[in-house]
Amino acid sequence: MNHENKIAISLRPLWLTMALCVVMLAGAVDLVWGTRLIGMTALMAGAGILSVILLTCETYISVLDSLVPLILLYFAGGMRLWVPAVGAVSIICALTISFLIKKKTTKSAAVVAITIVLFVCFLIVAAVFYALEGHSLAFSDVLKDINQFFDKMRGETGEWADEQIASLSQNILQWYESLGISTDMLRESYITQAKALIDTIQLTLPGILLIGLQIFAYLAVCFFVLTVKAARYDALLPEVKWVLYPTQVTCIVFLATIFFYMIAMFFPSTVFAILVVNLLLVLSPSMIACGVRGLSVRLRHPMLRKRTIIILVLFVFFALFMTSTALQLAIILLSILGAKDVFSLRMAESEMRKKKK
Repeated sequence: MNHENKIAISLRPLWLTMALCVVMLAGAVDLVWGTRLIGMTALMAGAGILSVILLTCETYISVLDSLVPLILLYFAGGMRLWVPAVGAVSIICALTISFLIKKKTTKSAAVVAITIVLFVCFLIVAAVFYALEGHSLAFSDVLKDINQFFDKMRGETGEWADEQIASLSQNILQWYESLGISTDMLRESYITQAKALIDTIQLTLPGILLIGLQIFAYLAVCFFVLTVKAARYDALLPEVKWVLYPTQVTCIVFLATIFFYMIAMFFPSTVFAILVVNLLLVLSPSMIACGVRGLSVRLRHPMLRKRTIIILVLFVFFALFMTSTALQLAIILLSILGAKDVFSLRMAESEMRKKKK
């Protein structure tokens, strides 16, 4: 039995390397010929696996496993240089994770740190390819190009509206006419809704970008934990229960942002409203994750399960009649629940420390 365990342990670097190569190949294929969303997810999976290799394997294996994925990305991506350039982000994330693990960093701090790394990498990669296309990197010129892109999208809303109306059946168009809504009125409604959506995306672009980077950073950390569990390297984790646990200050800022958001709703399209909405978007993912965890805890708790199920049933019943706002309301409630739970736990920890003193 001991002999078999020794063989299994000695083969761990090989299995990890094989898993890393498979993930990177899948990422290269999707980056070039797919949606690129799966490709980026694969790169984050590669970062999680490579970070375990960096922490547990010999130096020469770590160096080889850092270089081989770039070679695979180059050839699997059709010998396009931008594919390994993007893949290098995975290696940088792996180096960051391994450094943070050695420092016994909390999971929340790790996600924040990797998000910052991804943001810097995004800016560098975007700037390089933007400059290679002959564009100016001056802030005013970049902002002008972004505005022109969204203006072009607004100009195409008329064609999109015509396509939407053409896709409607004659019965639906007659039903609209019976309600006093002509085809021209319906077209204008489609255009107005499309332009409103484009305006919203443009104003919240920084927040949306940071949400996406936070999700990828969280995936990288999750893949690291999964690899640790699969390879039975549990001792690598900084804590036995290494969970997402924001600070008390983050909770206070988030709850204050919710309050300011309710005020900002009366002053849309102002600088104040734009800043508040973007800040709310940036802070929401971690609070939503904590809210989901808090909800699952309540469902498992024998004293709270019944009340929680009743609340969920009432919410689902409400959602059947208010489908347009149900998702938004669910996200807000989950994030507030997460902030409340974390704030209460942090307060309890503070009280315990005071009593020990």
